[in-house]
Amino acid sequence: MMRDLGIIMGLFLFSAGCGGASASESERPTTPDEEVAAPATSATDAAPEPAASTPSPGAKCLETTAAEIPAPIAIPSDVTLSHILVKHRDATQADGIERSREEACLRAQEALDTMKKGETFEAVVASYSDSEGAESTGGLIGKVKKGDLGDDRLQEAAFALGVNQVSNVVESKFGFHIVLRTR
Repeated sequence: MMRDLGIIMGLFLFSAGCGGASASESERPTTPDEEVAAPATSATDAAPEPAASTPSPGAKCLETTAAEIPAPIAIPSDVTLSHILVKHRDATQADGIERSREEACLRAQEALDTMKKGETFEAVVASYSDSEGAESTGGLIGKVKKGDLGDDRLQEAAFALGVNQVSNVVESKFGFHIVLRTR
């Protein structure tokens, strides 16, 4: 009996080592990222299918900026803001700007990443912002009430921030912003 059990175990281990699936492998769910290929039945079936194109970094950036902004716990009557604005050629008030929307998004994301690595907000404003006078003001917008910002998405992001909190990259009709609420 023990000998039969040893033979069965040996065969099981042998089949698992030669490409057979162990119980844990065969029961593991697959993700959409994994390819599950059916065995080829002819030469034409064996030809690989063209790979689905992956989105460009710019497209991924644009997708990220379109993410839902969490609702604030309490909506203040006014906030004091500073921002970094990265414009693109199709944005409102973007005279002389030649970068594409995707390029602007990536530049704004680079600015945010620079801050996450420890650079000060003021230094990032000086290096990245296209807002007039931003370098000398540190990107200060000032005290604003609802409706003062001229763009619903920008307003939504600004009023969702806590004091001394920085937003993710937010797209408005003016370009891409990183907003800092200071009060």
